[in-house]
Amino acid sequence: MACFPNEPYGPQTDNTMRHDDIPEDELDDFRQTLEEYGYQEQDSCLEAKINPATTAGIHPVTGQATVKNIKTGVERTYRTGHRTAWVVEFAADLEKNVFAG
Repeated sequence: MACFPNEPYGPQTDNTMRHDDIPEDELDDFRQTLEEYGYQEQDSCLEAKINPATTAGIHPVTGQATVKNIKTGVERTYRTGHRTAWVVEFAADLEKNVFAG
């Protein structure tokens, strides 16, 4: 995972969602959570990957969001998609100072 100054949430790859593919309310919650715990948005990378569909037809989109603290190098991956709460899990990790290194 790499972050670039003009791409704060990391580069696009084959099955990687751009950060604008993550629902805006989840991005807002992510940003607010960072701020609440004293982190700067530019100090983190967010990369989301979509799981490929295993069957044809309608199915919920699922995947993973990986958050990396650029300063410490610590990263964690969370399940995303229908009926998940990755931002809440991320906040719990911030509460436990997991990203402090």
